Amino acid sequence: MEQDRLIENAATMGSRLRDGLERAVGKRPIAGEVRGRGLLVCVDLVEPDGSGKALDGGRVAELDRKAWDRGAIVFARGSVLRLAPPLCISAAEVDQLVGIVSDSIEELEKEIAK
Repeated sequence: MEQDRLIENAATMGSRLRDGLERAVGKRPIAGEVRGRGLLVCVDLVEPDGSGKALDGGRVAELDRKAWDRGAIVFARGSVLRLAPPLCISAAEVDQLVGIVSDSIEELEKEIAK
C-alpha cells in the first residue's frame, strides 16, 4: 500500500469524487448532502419537493440497477447512495463514476416527477 501510494491516492481521488458529485448532483432536488472521507463517499437522497424528507428506500434501491446498467457498482440502501471505489482508482475513472452516478440520479429524478 505504501509502495503504490494508495493512501495518498485515496485522499486525492476521494476529494475529486466528493467535489465532482457535489458539482454534478449537489443542486438537484433529489440530492441532499454529499459527504465522505477518502474514497468512501455518500449522497443522501431526499424527496424532490424541498421538504428534506428522506426518499423512499425502494426508490433509492433502483439506483443499484441504473448504475450497474451504465457500468458501475454502487450500494444504494435506505436513503443513501454509497460509493467505495478501489484505492487505486484513477482520475479518469473517478470522472466516469461521477458521470454514471449523475446520470442515474437524473433518471430516477425524472421517473419520480412523472
